[in-house]
Amino acid sequence: MHSSAKSGLFLIEMIIAIAFFSLAAAICTNLFVRAHVISTGTRDVNLAVLKAQSVAEVFKAANGSPEETVAYFSMRRCPDDYNTFAIDMDHNWNAMDNSDNAAYQVHIKFDQGSALKKADISIWSLKHNLQETELTLIFDLEVKQYAG
Repeated sequence: MHSSAKSGLFLIEMIIAIAFFSLAAAICTNLFVRAHVISTGTRDVNLAVLKAQSVAEVFKAANGSPEETVAYFSMRRCPDDYNTFAIDMDHNWNAMDNSDNAAYQVHIKFDQGSALKKADISIWSLKHNLQETELTLIFDLEVKQYAG
């Protein structure tokens, strides 16, 4: 009778220990998943800022010329807006020709005033669903060049 009570107590202790470690493992897994999501989002923002800065530098080096900026990046004209051009990017932020599989897009909208030339550079993340593509803004930058 004495050994039966000891084995029953040992079994309860083991169940409690397994439950505790299972709960700790679930919490740690949740934290690792959240950290990965935050890390991926931060990477996207950092690379979007770098890409926007690169486009802005070319725009300024071209003295605000949309033609030279578009030619440098081999951009395509957006069908819905005559003054907006786009660059399609893959998951590794490399330019690509096929917009069907693009993960990111760089949009540049030119506004050519008299002496002040502007370019609104926006970086978008693309999520492809079955029938539509969802755009999410990652970063937006307005660049001005005085060419008077």
